[in-house]
Amino acid sequence: MVLSWEFWQRAFAGRQEIVNGAINLDGNQYVVAGIMPAGFSFPIQTPAPDLYLSLAEDTKSEFGLFDSRGAAVLNLIGRLKPGATLAQEQADLQVIASNLAAQYPKDNKQLTRIAIQRELDHLVGDTRPAFRILFGAVMMVLLVGCVNVAGYCWRAHRGGGEKSRCSLPSARDAARSCARS
Repeated sequence: MVLSWEFWQRAFAGRQEIVNGAINLDGNQYVVAGIMPAGFSFPIQTPAPDLYLSLAEDTKSEFGLFDSRGAAVLNLIGRLKPGATLAQEQADLQVIASNLAAQYPKDNKQLTRIAIQRELDHLVGDTRPAFRILFGAVMMVLLVGCVNVAGYCWRAHRGGGEKSRCSLPSARDAARSCARS
């Protein structure tokens, strides 16, 4: 199991010796493999869990969702090595997928291609078209507003006299003009 940094501080006072030590949880013994960095959480998982268990532990449960090798229900999240690119990691994982397909042809024959993408891209998808439409709509509203103000200023300037200066009517002026009509 891997502990969250917050849980490690709260339950074990940050003691280093808990790493590689055993924890008894619900009558089962678990080895602590490590501690997550402070503040780590998945993008849409709030609040972050206190601990992370291996899927291998699922075989001990009564449900056994992952007893079969063919249960392809997982998405994996990982961190790139410093200096690594998505293309390099794609190639590395493709080799692993090919080896697993050769080792387990019955279960992995359809899982021969690995797709890597940034987590942000996975969460929001391709929203560029929607943002372009939204940007265009906002620009149109601003353009209409600017044309209205320019038209008012032009009419005020054209009228001459006291109103030769460009000024916008206040709410008080509008109330007065409504009361006269």
